[in-house]
Amino acid sequence: MMGSEEVKLVNFWVSPFGKRVEWALKLKGIQYEYIEEDIFNKSNLLLELNPIHKKVPVLIHRNKPIAESFIIVEYIDETWNHCPLLPPHPHQRALARFWATTVEQKLGKAGWVAMSASGDEQEKAVKEATEMMEKIEEEIKGKKFFGGDNIGYLDIALGWISYLLPVWEEVGSMQIIDPLKYPSTTAWMTNFLNHPVIKDTLPPRDKMLVYYHSRKNTWPSSIFQNLVKLLEAAWIAMCTKGDVQKKLLKEASEMLEKIEEEIKGKKFFGGDNIGYLDVALGWISYWLPVWEEVGSTQIMDPVKCPAIIAWMNNFLNHPVIKDTLPPRDKMLVYFNNRREALSSTFQDRFKV
Repeated sequence: MMGSEEVKLVNFWVSPFGKRVEWALKLKGIQYEYIEEDIFNKSNLLLELNPIHKKVPVLIHRNKPIAESFIIVEYIDETWNHCPLLPPHPHQRALARFWATTVEQKLGKAGWVAMSASGDEQEKAVKEATEMMEKIEEEIKGKKFFGGDNIGYLDIALGWISYLLPVWEEVGSMQIIDPLKYPSTTAWMTNFLNHPVIKDTLPPRDKMLVYYHSRKNTWPSSIFQNLVKLLEAAWIAMCTKGDVQKKLLKEASEMLEKIEEEIKGKKFFGGDNIGYLDVALGWISYWLPVWEEVGSTQIMDPVKCPAIIAWMNNFLNHPVIKDTLPPRDKMLVYFNNRREALSSTFQDRFKV
């Protein structure tokens, strides 16, 4: 093993992004100090090292932090150039980077939604994920690893597929990796998982199952997507008028009806107490009524959304929330100014 040269890795035990960095360091034989981070209660160290994204992993080398897993892996490969991970030819390197980011964006997102969702939403996500798997199958055909006979950059980038995707399949009660359809990918997964460096660094499967079951129940992807759509539609509806506004109000109302289904029969999304999802959706309780007044609109219909109205009252009357709300008159002035500034821009952009 090579000396650490003051190498430290700040990571969270189940992070697939951090695993890439671990694998790169171990494949190169570089000693390092591992620092476990609680991503749900972020330390001052992490916030100091990665103030922009505030995420793991972060590599510290000679007291200098490097963030973002793909960037870190390339830094490791350039700094310790023995046992190279990236291909030697510029075109091959470009392709490896392309597939690394493309698979993460497409398969990573679709796989997560497929695990978290159900019904038509899950079916659509599984379809998107399997389409990406078909592309991966073509790339790995006839090879032991993407890097040839040895693990390389793209194997590290896509390594999460080998151990994490099967966990997501089990948690979501669905299938993305079909061994009959993707025999080359399945063989690659076996080769990858049986490599001594990889085998010794994998998180315990039972622990991963518990973790991802809890994440699935914390924030259903359907609520997240509806929340984003509601925020965008309501904001732009405040700044527009006429047919454009009508169309956006309809979209916002449809999103609220879906959120209504989620809160029915509950005091809070978190049960009897305010939880993660209540905090995430809290803006609806005090911003949305202000936006309605500024835009002379109605999105929140008490007849259609009684459970949301009840939740809003419970949320706003909680002592912690009540004492932290911005003054309504100041919000009205602020959002009226924003409406005047953005009105013509949004009206032109979202013409029906």
